[in-house]
Amino acid sequence: MNKKKTLLECHCKKIKIEIQSSDILSDFTRCDCSLCIKRGSIMAVVLLEELSILKGEESLIMYKFGKNQASHYFCSICGIYTHHRSFTSPNKYCINLGCIDDIDYFKFKKVPIFNGKGI
Repeated sequence: MNKKKTLLECHCKKIKIEIQSSDILSDFTRCDCSLCIKRGSIMAVVLLEELSILKGEESLIMYKFGKNQASHYFCSICGIYTHHRSFTSPNKYCINLGCIDDIDYFKFKKVPIFNGKGI
């Protein structure tokens, strides 16, 4: 299966991440945990090997909360959440679809909800 390269950037463009996935929109969700509710992003799920940080790794900051198992990454300059490493699926990242310029997720009819409150 052919993998397409997709560029993910924070608001100030200090962070550039490349995603190589055959279908980036095959698995996406919102989460209802306390952090995700406040963050408000729709996240796509990708395998660890499908994500490469091209620029700005030194500008990423990490935040862990709750059981300190999931690593959430934000730009230290503009504050935008770019991605996190899932603790429920440790071989995957969740990426912020809002950081991909050519995806208009306001057109999504239905977004599945991940039960983060229940974890």
